[in-house]
Amino acid sequence: MIKPISTNTLSNDKKYVIITKNFPKLSETFILSQIIGLLDLGHNVEIWAQKDLKENSMHPDVNNYALLERTKYIKLPKIDRLDPAWRDEFFHLNEIDPKHIKLFHVHFGVTFNEFAPLFLAKEHNVIVSFHGADASEYIQKFGKQYYEDLFLRSNLVTVPSEVMKRVLIDNGCLSEKIIVHRYGVDLDSFIPGDKSKSTDKITFLSVARLVEKKGLEYSLKAFAKLETTRKKKYLIIGEGPLENELKELSRALKIDDSVMFLGHKDKKAVQEYMRKADVYVLTSVTAANGDQEGLPVTLIEAHAAGLPIISTNHAGIPELVRHKITGFLCRERDTTCILKYMTILSDHHDIVESMGIKARQQIAGEFDIQKQNLKLSTIYSQLSKQ
Repeated sequence: MIKPISTNTLSNDKKYVIITKNFPKLSETFILSQIIGLLDLGHNVEIWAQKDLKENSMHPDVNNYALLERTKYIKLPKIDRLDPAWRDEFFHLNEIDPKHIKLFHVHFGVTFNEFAPLFLAKEHNVIVSFHGADASEYIQKFGKQYYEDLFLRSNLVTVPSEVMKRVLIDNGCLSEKIIVHRYGVDLDSFIPGDKSKSTDKITFLSVARLVEKKGLEYSLKAFAKLETTRKKKYLIIGEGPLENELKELSRALKIDDSVMFLGHKDKKAVQEYMRKADVYVLTSVTAANGDQEGLPVTLIEAHAAGLPIISTNHAGIPELVRHKITGFLCRERDTTCILKYMTILSDHHDIVESMGIKARQQIAGEFDIQKQNLKLSTIYSQLSKQ
């Protein structure tokens, strides 16, 4: 339910400041969901970003909640970051009074590092949320010392999975400083389709950026070998640098008549495609540069829509997809395994139905956005009192 928005959205009242690299960004719905949840709970929120990507389309809640009116596009001082005057210059350059800040919530470890001199004074508590590449690719690239200052200075670190929590502890974060805070979705926005009757068609669906870590080449290769009496179809929603390469692969595999690359689709369209699909597929892998998933929100959405999932034992995914209960998990890049489970779900409609019911029940328990935002609100309030 959307609450009325004050016209003076960048007020002088004390506020929670959300810092991220780019805003708005279509693929970062996990940040957007937290922001609007905090607003619904009555918190005063301001967003700081370095860049507006000006993407071709925008999530409707950006306008519904007048979020651009709550956003400041930040300039970083050009003086040396080690200069003690950096912080004062930052506030002067961006016309910000630090007395009006309750706490900082920084999304992505790399963003903290870019703004690090801002937090040296310890005047405000700082939460840092890691999400994926920042806890994998960047550590592999820059080493264990990359987040030393962050782990010392932050008051709290959040991660979406137990796997990522262990990674950060292994790289120097105190265990008592880090918590798992799950992403969530609005269950009411994802209505399962009627899976009670088998049909002569089977539809697989993936919603993902077309990049290496999404592992789409392996699901395509498995789909190409799928033999079923039902008419098979594989829908892929998303854009990215590998689009032409993946389309060429589908042609080479002679499945381009049954694979559809649909490009970007808005939130409501994705929900409708999930409602009509039978099986969700996201066979994630660790990319060559070390990039890994955190816990893909689209998997949570697919389970909310009552879809069984075929995925991989990658990053935090097994904490969501329960093998042989709400879906199936394979080793990374194992097309034989992916094919096996595509075949089972194609041939056994009853398994599709039963897994889908259990999947939605799981989301209602641990991944409901209202519950997760209440937890975050409590964290904010507790840290603000310290």
